[in-house]
Amino acid sequence: MKKSLLVLALFGAAGMAQASSVTFYGHLDAGLQYDYSKTTGSQPHKVKSFTMQNGIETANFIGFKGVEQIGDLQVGFQLENSFELSSGNMTEPGKLFDRESRVFVEGNFGSVHVGRFGGLSSDESMDVVFGHYALGSGAAERGFAGEHVDIQDLAVQYQSPVIEGAQFFAMYANNQNDRLNANPSSTKGYFDQKNSHYYGVAVDYNANNIGAVIAYEQTKDANKQGQKDYFNIAGSYDFEVVNAFAGYQRFKSKGVGKQDTFT
Repeated sequence: MKKSLLVLALFGAAGMAQASSVTFYGHLDAGLQYDYSKTTGSQPHKVKSFTMQNGIETANFIGFKGVEQIGDLQVGFQLENSFELSSGNMTEPGKLFDRESRVFVEGNFGSVHVGRFGGLSSDESMDVVFGHYALGSGAAERGFAGEHVDIQDLAVQYQSPVIEGAQFFAMYANNQNDRLNANPSSTKGYFDQKNSHYYGVAVDYNANNIGAVIAYEQTKDANKQGQKDYFNIAGSYDFEVVNAFAGYQRFKSKGVGKQDTFT
């Protein structure tokens, strides 16, 4: 029996390169919290508690990122892990870099990213849609609308060069293990549409005091069940003394219905 294997090693250079510039960064957030509540009436009740809380404002995490110039290309990586400051426990057991784990290649063509990172409307890692438009502490976690796409494993994202303020994004993720877990002899792998998957496209514009973004995303569970569609459009104008903003999201979930949000 003869077998042939063709491998396109787009990120071979990124995997082997020794980054000439490596940055260690992170965020630590914890505090002591005292709670007191008292209820009167037929069933009086009083509670006093003094606790240590993790991530009061934002999550605790540490990260590493590096980049190396190879000819006309830049290759690099970014790794982020979240944890509980009070105990040192990982936020997501079993994942060393649960927030982000990616390599990228960047050149005149734009950049291509491979690994684990947030969807286009995710508040985690590479936030394309809501990065410019988060409002206040509550909206900073979910952008200007209530629905967003979480971090995706096995993801590929393309970012175009910025041309006169405009930039295009496209992203795809497919959990190739869905089919393999159900049938170990399956060889369809990464592009098998019976796996759970994610699609996303967006155009972002920032120039001349104007900011605008339009994005569409879709997620489906294994065997194309549980489809969810996310459509976001937002814009802003910087008057220098005040920044005016407006945003709209339509979220549609199969079997649940539609949800419209204006900001």
